[in-house]
Amino acid sequence: MSIGMPLALGATNAAGGVATTLVLTTTAAAPAGGLIVVVASGSQTTAINTCADSAGNTYSSDTTFANGTGKQRIFWSFNTITLPSGGTITVTYGATTPVKNIAAVSVTGCAAVNLIGVGALGTSTAPTIATAVLGWPNEIVIGLTQVSAGSGDTFTEAAGFTSLASSLNGDGLHWAWQITMANSAVTYAPTLGTSRTWGVNTLTFSGAVASPFSLAPRFSYLEF
Repeated sequence: MSIGMPLALGATNAAGGVATTLVLTTTAAAPAGGLIVVVASGSQTTAINTCADSAGNTYSSDTTFANGTGKQRIFWSFNTITLPSGGTITVTYGATTPVKNIAAVSVTGCAAVNLIGVGALGTSTAPTIATAVLGWPNEIVIGLTQVSAGSGDTFTEAAGFTSLASSLNGDGLHWAWQITMANSAVTYAPTLGTSRTWGVNTLTFSGAVASPFSLAPRFSYLEF
């Protein structure tokens, strides 16, 4: 089964530091049996803890990645119960941080999480990160960029990637996808209009393939 084109479920943010949760109301339906991916960002001092939705799906996640002035985390749920348009996705933070951004997407045809990136950070106009060599011929690569204090800046998406909904609230949270049939590494390298402190990460999901080998994920984390 081939991987379907991702469907954006929406993006939202909150500027006030009066709540420990951020709720996204979906603008499209996520079908039963598919994959939901949620990206979240927040301030450097605040943990990004959990993700839940109104349909009752269960989410896994990578480790929170800090880029020096902000944090980001990726959540995902396989074999989902239908989440209708107008449903909600809620991310819980460790404190009432004034910087909160989340966005979500639905994808069909994914069989397993394969590669969780180690994350990269820097200060420049050229964020970049490469995946490890992809182990399967049918994968979707999701790239995520958090730009500190860069919500009003120009952002040019990486070549070969298709943009998903950005969320802008002081920081900029941008993400994109690429479906690949090659087994080589994939580089995610967007361009910023202004030199900023940034953090980038990638996550890949494999499609259904006929193979005698396990689709067990390969984990590699980096946290500051």
